[in-house]
Amino acid sequence: GHFASGEAAVTQQPCRPGAFQDAPGADRCRPADPGRFVAAGAAAGQTPCPLGEYQPGAGATGCLPADPGHFAIGPGAIDQWSCGLGSYQPRSGSTGCVPASVDHFVAVSGATEQVACSPGRHQPDPGQSECLPIPPPEDGGESGPPVSPWLWAILAAVVIAAIGVGVQAADRRSGQAWNRGPWRH
Repeated sequence: GHFASGEAAVTQQPCRPGAFQDAPGADRCRPADPGRFVAAGAAAGQTPCPLGEYQPGAGATGCLPADPGHFAIGPGAIDQWSCGLGSYQPRSGSTGCVPASVDHFVAVSGATEQVACSPGRHQPDPGQSECLPIPPPEDGGESGPPVSPWLWAILAAVVIAAIGVGVQAADRRSGQAWNRGPWRH
């Protein structure tokens, strides 16, 4: 974390914040690399930027939090990245973006919020950049639930049974034996 300037130097000097020296006998300090920083003087090493922060320049004493609508991956990120279409980030210092919710969208990169779909439009999937028109009903008629084939079968059986009971009652009123055939006497 120190250096000695000149050949006949009798004392060593500490490195300033933003610089370090990890080799003994060096004649100068090294600036912190991009994506890293040195917070205090007399440092023997540099520290990578933490998650959600970045540092594009050399010789830094700290890192920058990623802006809202952006994220920084790391450790040691040298730049921040914009959230892509279909995602957003409302906070600073983030390591990723939030996908748009169902019935919402994000149409621009670097967004800080999602937008709700307008009336008559929807989005069934998360993380999308646009809403879709709500389609009209396919049959164009009633929008009630479909009728089960079993319901039709039960209804047909009830009608047939009712007809049979009606025929039996009519035969009894007219004096005829119901269900008479050649085998019955």
